[in-house]
Amino acid sequence: MSEWCFDYRPNITRRWYQVQDGEEILLRDGATAVAKLIPLLALPATLRPKVGVTTSAPVKWTSASLAALDDAGMNELDLL
Repeated sequence: MSEWCFDYRPNITRRWYQVQDGEEILLRDGATAVAKLIPLLALPATLRPKVGVTTSAPVKWTSASLAALDDAGMNELDLL
C-alpha cells in the first residue's frame, strides 16, 4: 500500500490508475489518515427478472380494502 499526502490534485489520474491496477492508497492530511482508496472486485451480476415478468401472485383487493376509515379505524392506526 502506498501513502499519499493530501495535495492530490496534480496526481489524481495517476493514483486512479494505480488503484485500478490493484494497489491500495492511503490518503493523509499531514500525519492524519483521512481516506483509503481500494480496488473493488467485480461484483457478481444479480439475476433480475426481465421487465414485465410476474414474480409473485397478484394482490387481491376488495371494495373494503379501499374504503375510507371511520373514526375507530383512524384511532387504531394512531391517525387521530
